Amino acid sequence: MQDPDRRCVIASYSDYLARSTARQARNIIREHGHGATDPLTGASLPDKLGLSLADDKSAAGNWKLAGHRGGLYAVGVGGSLTGQPADVLVVDDPLKGMAEADSQVEREKVITWWESVAQTRLAPGAPVIIIQTRWHEADLVGHVLAQDKLRAEPLWKVVNIPAVATPGVPDALNRPAGEAMDSARGRTPDDFARIRQDVGERVWSALYLGQPTPAGGGLFSQVDFNRHRAPTTGGTPAARIVGSSRFRVR
Repeated sequence: MQDPDRRCVIASYSDYLARSTARQARNIIREHGHGATDPLTGASLPDKLGLSLADDKSAAGNWKLAGHRGGLYAVGVGGSLTGQPADVLVVDDPLKGMAEADSQVEREKVITWWESVAQTRLAPGAPVIIIQTRWHEADLVGHVLAQDKLRAEPLWKVVNIPAVATPGVPDALNRPAGEAMDSARGRTPDDFARIRQDVGERVWSALYLGQPTPAGGGLFSQVDFNRHRAPTTGGTPAARIVGSSRFRVR
């Protein structure tokens, strides 16, 4: 509504999910824009948007506005954007889940698409929004933030709102530790505590805190190390050796 000439692109891990989001946006215009009618009576409804869909391009995943050059194009991450300029780009969950995020091959596919496809279609000064679960430190967000550290002036702004304010976890609301967010689904602090116990620290940290690794450790906490720390010996050590191993409990 603010700029009907803006050409927007939304991308997600699957073409289906991206088209589903684009379809919802298209239907809002159909139901509340110019020419909207009551589905039961067929009576005309007031135009609340001042917008309507172009007759020749109104597909769920690729629609435009009548009388303007703006619209929305949906694509799966890895898909082509040839001939699709982006004045706004929204990347919504570029990785499907934890298994894909743990795969270096899958992470590299996303980053390759970001560098060779997505960025090449951006108009000068086009805003980009990335929304995702931080399953892994080397995911797309980790990649762009690592690049941002090399710049004199950072380009990215991180907005993280953990389900429960936790020491060491960035919180855009600056809440005191332990304060839960107002849940759109009606979850209470007790619900969040139960969820944390049920899903484990890694899932809790990724899905509910916005952190790729648990602040307190996934298998071992700082308390565990402190409890079993060897006493300090005199003199200067010649070397420090740190060992780590993965194991599976069956």
